[in-house]
Parts: sequence; structure tokens; C-alpha cells
Amino acid sequence: MVKDSKKISDKQIYYLFSQLKDIIKYSVHIMDNKTYNFYYKKYKNINTLKCIAHNNALLNFYKENQDLKIDYTVMDQFIEEKLYYNHLNQNDVYLAPYKILFTTKAESKSLAVACASIIARFYFLKIIKDLEQKYKIKIF
Repeated sequence: MVKDSKKISDKQIYYLFSQLKDIIKYSVHIMDNKTYNFYYKKYKNINTLKCIAHNNALLNFYKENQDLKIDYTVMDQFIEEKLYYNHLNQNDVYLAPYKILFTTKAESKSLAVACASIIARFYFLKIIKDLEQKYKIKIF
């Protein structure tokens, strides 16, 4: 059963990631605080930043996997399709070469999106853990 990764325990996320990492192709785009602040100052719109981050993840994946024939990619719809492309086009962002199928609650409908969500959550948890160790604090 495909499930929302936010409803999966951290321990299960680590386990699932260990099972997925070597059998599927993926790319991760992490926007650190410095980059986020730079782009937020430039664009002054969180939706623009989210669109750019999603597009950059797709571009990274494309660059690393040009040998794959991909007809389309499924994206959890966090914004309407027209607005997604408006945010990118208005800011002269180079578009990833994939047709995107925007789907609400895609994580519960698409195994690929569910896997992507698990991978993203794994990296989020890893960053939090690294920060906790670096600053000797407990974030969650």
C-alpha cells in the first residue's frame, strides 16, 4: 500500500531508504539556508522558490540519467500547473525537459512519488540529525 511519508515513523523512513537507495534512480536538490535566503531576497515569493527547487531536482535527475526514456513525470500538485510554469518562465529559469503530470495527493496514488517522498524525508531527517550533532541541540 502506498502511504503518505509523513505518516511513517522516522525509523521506518531510514529502513525504507536503505531498501530503495540502490534499486531506484533518484536525484536530490537541497536548498541550504544561504541559498534560500539569496533566492527569497531575489524573488520575494515562496512559491517561486518551491517551483525552482522542484525544477532543479528534475534538471539534476535529467543530467544524471539522460539515457532513460521518460515520457512524463508525476509531481504532487502543490500549485496549479499554469502557475508553476508562470513562476519559472517569469524568472527565466531553464525548464527540465519532462512533461509533468500534476496530481493532488500523488504520494497516495503513485509509487514513484511515494518513493521520492521517502527519499526526500530521509535527507531532511539526515540534515536535522547533522545539525543536532553539530550544535549539540535537540530539534525534534
